[in-house]
Amino acid sequence: MGAIGLAGIGIGKGIQLRSCKGIHTFFMRFPIDVVGLDQNYRILEIRRNVEPWRRIQFSSAADSVLEMTAGSAKKWETGDTVSTETFLRRSELETDMAYYDCFL
Repeated sequence: MGAIGLAGIGIGKGIQLRSCKGIHTFFMRFPIDVVGLDQNYRILEIRRNVEPWRRIQFSSAADSVLEMTAGSAKKWETGDTVSTETFLRRSELETDMAYYDCFL
């Protein structure tokens, strides 16, 4: 589910999709940055400014995916480690879920 149905995520924050190697942006209302992470939150790959109605697949090494408002990952590079402070908490979202399991 990730950012589907949300009006926005907020700059510098993201929704972590656990056990995930890919996402789609069908029905999203805004472009996002999509970051593939390993189990230690090290960045494996970044896809920037992904428009709605796209599908993104990461390598088999990906453990989770981080969805962020477009532009939020502009200072990050492959190999950087993401702080868990970046992940949104349940109370920060317009919905009652902050972390989702991935179904792709």
